[in-house]
Amino acid sequence: MKKFEEEYEKYREKIDQELLQIKVPEELAYFRESLLYPLKGKGKRIRPVLVILSGTSLGVELNQVLPAAVAIEILHTFTLVHDDIMDGDEKRRGLPTVHKKWNVNTGILSGDGLLSISFAKLVEKGYNNTVEITKHFNDTLLKICEGQKRDINFEDRTDITTEEYLEMVGLKTGELLGLSCSLGAMIAQVEESIVNSLYKFGKTLGQAFQIQDDLLELESSEDKMGKSLGSDFAGKKKTYPLVKMLGSVSEEEKKKILTFLTKNSYNRVDILEKFKEYNVIEEGEKLVRRLMDESLNYLTKCPRETEEKMKKIVTKISERDH
Repeated sequence: MKKFEEEYEKYREKIDQELLQIKVPEELAYFRESLLYPLKGKGKRIRPVLVILSGTSLGVELNQVLPAAVAIEILHTFTLVHDDIMDGDEKRRGLPTVHKKWNVNTGILSGDGLLSISFAKLVEKGYNNTVEITKHFNDTLLKICEGQKRDINFEDRTDITTEEYLEMVGLKTGELLGLSCSLGAMIAQVEESIVNSLYKFGKTLGQAFQIQDDLLELESSEDKMGKSLGSDFAGKKKTYPLVKMLGSVSEEEKKKILTFLTKNSYNRVDILEKFKEYNVIEEGEKLVRRLMDESLNYLTKCPRETEEKMKKIVTKISERDH
C-alpha cells in the first residue's frame, strides 16, 4: 500500500501542477482572477487520479490521459462553485468560496467559465473516439444537474426513502466517479464490458463516498474537511443520517428534530449526540461498507492490474477522515 500511496501522491501533485498552468485568453482581464481562483484550492484529486489509474493500467501513456484527468477535476470544481452558491457555503478546500470572496454573480460566471475550460481540456489530445468521450462527459454533466435538482427538491420533504436518497447521490456524486473510472478505459479503447464495469464500479463507490461524507460532516471539523459545515442543516438538506432518522419517527417527532437541527445547525457536539440517539451513524457506516464491497464486484471483468489499482483506491477512501 505504501508504493500505491506514493504513486497516488505523484499523480495528485501532477494534477495540481497542471491546474496552476491553465491558461485563459488575455482579453479576459476582468474574469481571469475569479475564474482561476477555485483551481488553487487543495483537493484530494480522487476523480482525476481515477482517470489516470484506469487509463495507465490499461496501457495508455500518462501524457495521453492527463488532459482528460485535468478536465474531470475542472468539471468537478465547476460543480462545487455552483453548489456552494446554492447552499450558501462560505468555505471550500480551505479557501473562501468564490461567491463569498467576490459575489454571487461572479461565482455563477466563474463556474460557467470552468465548465467551458473543462470541455476544451477534454478534447485537447484529439482522441480517436473524442465524439463518444465528449458525449459521455456531457451526459454525466446532465445527470449531475438532475441529482442536484433532486437534492434541492428533497429539502421540502420529510418522507424520503433510502432508495430515493441512493438514486439522488448516485446521480449527484456517483455519476462523476463513474465517468472518472470509465474515461481512462474509453481512451484506452478497450472492450465495452470493461468500460461498463469501471463505470458501475465508480458510480457505486460514489454512493458510498457521499454517505461517508455525510457521516464525516457530523463527526469531523471544518479545518479537517476544508469546507463549511452546518449549512446542510440550516438549509434543510437531507443527508443519509437525517433520512434514516426521519424515517423511523412519527410526524410530530420529525418536526421536533428538524426544529432542533435548524436552531443548532452549527453546534456540532449537540447535533452529533442527537444522531447517535437514533443509531443512524452506525447504520450509515454499515451501508458504506456494503456499497464499497458491492463496487468491488464490478471489477471482476477488468484486467488484474486495473482491478488491483481500483481495490487500493477503495481501501484509501474507506480509511479517510476528511
